[in-house]
Amino acid sequence: MPISAVRALTEKASTPAIPTIAMIMASVPNDAMKSALSRRGATVASRTVMEFVDDDLANWYVRLNRSRFYDTESPDNRAAFATLHEVLVSVCRLLAPICPFVTDWIHRELTGESVHLAPFRAGFGAPRS
Repeated sequence: MPISAVRALTEKASTPAIPTIAMIMASVPNDAMKSALSRRGATVASRTVMEFVDDDLANWYVRLNRSRFYDTESPDNRAAFATLHEVLVSVCRLLAPICPFVTDWIHRELTGESVHLAPFRAGFGAPRS
């Protein structure tokens, strides 16, 4: 599903659907990165993830949910932060083969464990067997 189609769906959807859409969007760089790394294209793989973080995560998800992040007492706030946390952990795991030290530091701050001991995700939310 193209990113533009996902964005069009979210404009019609209610706020609780946004975390699900963000998780679907996070699987897009996952597939592209796996195919680029299989062709030994580390630059293409890292640019794919960087574009996702810059365009989709920072400029779309965080801006769209800004009001949810500021309302600290609602369960909606916790859901928005949980989704952001999950996507950031997945991004760290995707980038770990390319930039191991920075991703390890970020992953340790987010989860308390090393990114190199965590399972690489085959799909969003599912560890690879």
